Amino acid sequence: MARPSSYPPELRRRAVRMVAEVLGDHPNESAALRAVAEKPGVGSAETLRNWVRRDQVDSGQRPGTTTEESAQIKAMRKGIAELKRANEVLKAAASFLAAEPSARTVRDEGLKELIKEVCDANYRVHGARKVWRELGRQGRSVARCTVERLMRELGITGAVRGRKVVTTIADQAVESAPDPVDRKFVATAPNRCWVADFTHVRTFSGVVRVAFVVDTFSRRIVGWSAAMSKEARLVLDALEMALWQRDRDGFPHQGGELIHHSDAGSQYTSFRLAEHLDAVGIAASIGSVGDADDNALMEPTIGLYKTELIKPGRPWRTLAQVELATAEWTDWYCHRRLHGEIGHVPPVEHETNYYLTATKPQVTTTT
Repeated sequence: MARPSSYPPELRRRAVRMVAEVLGDHPNESAALRAVAEKPGVGSAETLRNWVRRDQVDSGQRPGTTTEESAQIKAMRKGIAELKRANEVLKAAASFLAAEPSARTVRDEGLKELIKEVCDANYRVHGARKVWRELGRQGRSVARCTVERLMRELGITGAVRGRKVVTTIADQAVESAPDPVDRKFVATAPNRCWVADFTHVRTFSGVVRVAFVVDTFSRRIVGWSAAMSKEARLVLDALEMALWQRDRDGFPHQGGELIHHSDAGSQYTSFRLAEHLDAVGIAASIGSVGDADDNALMEPTIGLYKTELIKPGRPWRTLAQVELATAEWTDWYCHRRLHGEIGHVPPVEHETNYYLTATKPQVTTTT
């Protein structure tokens, strides 16, 4: 297997910002380094330590904040959780002494705990259908109507997406690439069609732009980037991360096979992006302005990002806070979130199944 390519500069800078952001939530810097190193694509803790040391030397600072307040909050939360558990035990004991519960009641109580665990592990955004699917994947045989009834009793509802916000501002002076995708977003394999777009997140320090690159075969987010600026560098960084991640996974794109599709925003019609796509053998595809259907597959992804992470997490304070939360959400989205369009499995699992059943590796045909 080929040696993975070096880490992109933007990824290193982002990782250093993440360490600074989470430093106060851990007992020491090593713990913070390990926590950030667990995020997909960051690297080992020792590699990350070198990045941080280098940044400290460059800036002339050695950040080192106490974690007393964080430890107190954790201790208080732990104490509250223990009190809640003790209270539940007392309630259950009182109910048992008052009257022996029926078999259905006992079963329902057990299922409620499982439902709460599934919801808590999935940003509390799953509705009854996905909770039912996840329980089935765990080997729990239960009717969907039962899950719906118990979720109503628990007062748990799935997240509901809001209205769409238009962010496309076309550059009329630039000639756009053709649109070979033509709204046909169904790919037969990974690395055949990537779609790209970005959205806005308001923070106390300004508006953060977050760009995504999604593989249409699996709905996997293969690359993303966040910045305060909406220049072409934003979308280039997301593309670079996608290329780097595919190379690291051992499934790089083949020249002439992959299409990069986006709307007609000025960032995606820029000469810098077009030049880079051409250099790496990726065909550019640009949809029309003001027509959501021309980049329809990206709309659900960005809608889920805003509904499942950004809106519940308000208010946002800094770019680093948004980056850290986005890294965690993207990891969950790709590795654990169930997607109905691909058979109610996570995107990474869908790709793994494809490569396990593929009869031969990808090849490029030349004439």
